Amino acid sequence: AIITVTSFKGGVAKTTTAANLGICLSNYGHSVLLIDLDRQGSMSQYLRVYDPEAIKPCIADVLLSDKNGQRKKLEDVTVSTDFDNLDIVTSSFKFANADSIMKSESGVGLDMRLMYAIEDLNETKHYDFIIIDCPPELSLVVTNAITALEAGNKGSFIIVPVRPDGFSEYGMRATINMIETVAKERRANPPKYYLLWTIIEPRTNVFKAAKQQIETRFKNVKFLNTRIDKSTKAAEASLGMFPLCEYDPNCKPAVQYNDLAAEVESMVYTDIEEGIRAISNPNDN
Repeated sequence: AIITVTSFKGGVAKTTTAANLGICLSNYGHSVLLIDLDRQGSMSQYLRVYDPEAIKPCIADVLLSDKNGQRKKLEDVTVSTDFDNLDIVTSSFKFANADSIMKSESGVGLDMRLMYAIEDLNETKHYDFIIIDCPPELSLVVTNAITALEAGNKGSFIIVPVRPDGFSEYGMRATINMIETVAKERRANPPKYYLLWTIIEPRTNVFKAAKQQIETRFKNVKFLNTRIDKSTKAAEASLGMFPLCEYDPNCKPAVQYNDLAAEVESMVYTDIEEGIRAISNPNDN
């Protein structure tokens, strides 16, 4: 399954969510590939595989053509991490201006490059989960991350982290509009997407008001059952560039990310089983 984590709003724990979800799923014994699409390379730094000199191949070499019009395969730029069952495609400042560079290249299918790369990877290497961490923008790079779900199985979906504040609601609305616009342009049904509450203080009036407001304004949008609490442990972990689940696996948000992994695992495999039954029994209502 492919899980894309995206939001137009920064500071909503996209990278923290993508990285810790991947770690928890790998701890469950799943093979996991993380793809870092943020030119800042925060997730690559998190996993201690960041290349500050931008010398080694990274996601830029997969999505951007070289002077000969060639691009590398995902398997050529995938590196292992300190965690069992967990690999990553890194990013670096070599991926800066990726959007404008892609748009300047000739050819068609610019929004499908990541999808094609994952399809090619599927022919040589199987991962149970591919998790894509997006930059906080509405761009061709993010469009690639949305379209990439088509290379996954029926259980693939998008997670949109939402922090309980007004700016996050604006980012959430813009992200949802982009998801639906990409589908409309491709004349396809929108991919499944779910909102995830992050950095919350559940007993505060701010969270209660934000929750009521968003549930009222977005009645047809589904939230994941898991919520991620605000914690100083998360800030401490980010200062040391450690994944939260490694820094303090017993702190509340780390436990919640473990719960999120269990929820995602259950959702994905339920959808796959239902899809298999639908194919086996096409006449069933």
